[in-house]
Amino acid sequence: MIQGESFIDAHPLKKDFEIRCAKYRGRITLRLVKRNLNTTIPLVALGNILDCAARLAGNGIFEDCIVSECEISIHTQLTKELIVSTRIVDSDAYVATFQCEIQGLNQRSRALVAEAHGTLVKTRVNALTVA
Repeated sequence: MIQGESFIDAHPLKKDFEIRCAKYRGRITLRLVKRNLNTTIPLVALGNILDCAARLAGNGIFEDCIVSECEISIHTQLTKELIVSTRIVDSDAYVATFQCEIQGLNQRSRALVAEAHGTLVKTRVNALTVA
C-alpha cells in the first residue's frame, strides 16, 4: 500500500508542484505551489491534480485504487498556488465515490477553480474473497 508522502513522491504531479498534504475530519487537503512560477498551469493539468487528490483520499479506504470516472466543472483559470480538498462520500468493499474542490489562491483571496466528483475502484482484490 502506498500512502501519504510515498504516494505523493511517486505521483507525476510532484514533478511540477511542491505539495503539502493534510488530513482533517475525513478530508484530504493538498496545497500545491507551481515549481516554476514563470509558467502558467495548463487546464489539462486538472486531470493530474484530480487523480492525485482522489487516489490519495481513496488510499485511506483501499490499499490501491484508480479513478474510473470523473466529471469536472471548470469555473475559472488555474493559478500558481492551489488548494485541493477531497473527501470520500460513500464506499463499499470495492468502489468509492469522491467529491473534490480546487481553489486558486491569489494574494489573500480564494477563487473556486473547479469542482469534480467521480468514482474510485479498488485495484487489488484478495483472491480468497473472490472465490
